[in-house]
Amino acid sequence: MISTNIQKMRDKLRAGEIVLGAGITMTDPTVTEAIAGSVDFVWIDLEHNAMTTESMLGHLIAARAGGVASIVRVPNNDVAWSKRVLDSGAEGIILPRSYSAKEVADFVSACRYPPLGTRGFGPRRPMQYGRMEQQAYLAQANRDIFVTAQVETVELL
Repeated sequence: MISTNIQKMRDKLRAGEIVLGAGITMTDPTVTEAIAGSVDFVWIDLEHNAMTTESMLGHLIAARAGGVASIVRVPNNDVAWSKRVLDSGAEGIILPRSYSAKEVADFVSACRYPPLGTRGFGPRRPMQYGRMEQQAYLAQANRDIFVTAQVETVELL
């Protein structure tokens, strides 16, 4: 079963409760492990620091073990980043510096499997290395993935 930590965060948002998160910019996953019990989500920043995908993976594992949602900000809109982040098990993904509604729509599409999107298939960790039934995974992944875009430019307004 896919982690439900992102659903716990969504439930708090829907209930109008305060949702607290922390930005992760350090490579050591013990940072996520240490704060997991005090926040609703962590957003792991691949845009503004030297974090590697291996470091990100350590944070994703620590977040899941700590019962906290994991959201990753990718460096740009290259679909290769979306694939690597989501196939590593991130529950959410952030697109920085969006320039147009079309760019955001394309990003959202790249984060969802057909027929809702164009995401390619390679989710070893999220599917528990093949122990989860494929159709159940696809439906849950399309429903549960948390996709957001940062509006940082005048062009998108």
